[in-house]
Amino acid sequence: MECVMIPKTVYRFGVLGIALAMACSKAVDPEYVIEESVVTTPAGTEHVQVFVPASTFTMGSSDGPSNERPPHEVMLDAFYIDKYEVTNAQYLAFVEATGNEEPQYFRIEGFDRPDQPAVGVLWSQARDYCQWAGLQLPSEAQWELTAAGIDGRVFPWGNEPASESLCNFNFSSGPMPVGSYPNGASPYGAMDMAGNVWEWTLDEYQHTYYA
Repeated sequence: MECVMIPKTVYRFGVLGIALAMACSKAVDPEYVIEESVVTTPAGTEHVQVFVPASTFTMGSSDGPSNERPPHEVMLDAFYIDKYEVTNAQYLAFVEATGNEEPQYFRIEGFDRPDQPAVGVLWSQARDYCQWAGLQLPSEAQWELTAAGIDGRVFPWGNEPASESLCNFNFSSGPMPVGSYPNGASPYGAMDMAGNVWEWTLDEYQHTYYA
């Protein structure tokens, strides 16, 4: 008898705001292999996803703010995660199929392009979208591993300081279409893990969680 483990699949949701992801991970020399898959929702929209293999990594940072300390070792099973943030077009298909409410900024100029990330989405709305699709939001640990890998990098692309060629950190122009910064991809191929918009995770935030 053979047993097969199906890796979990998770979605990425934007919320209004900008964040530069910073993480400190175990200093090793991995060979990252980018593997993609496609998930189709009940409405027929597609999500390109990247595979993150089972890993042990150091979550948090000794150099970051207090809510990132102390660094601690985390073991995760393999999973798939969206390569891009959920777009307005993808979320609109969910709204039309289910009758759920549109997000707060859905019709506001500067936030309403089909290829921009859906923002102003409540955590409960993001959860409902994922449940409708038969999937789930990523945990904070899954998100951080996807963003930073296991080689001790500071940003998804490495240790080079953020620049306009790597991520959108100037929110005066609004969120950029997803995937606009391929040079800023994470080691597993996920886009926009730093800059553009904040993203929901499954976990409830607690300032002293790491303490």
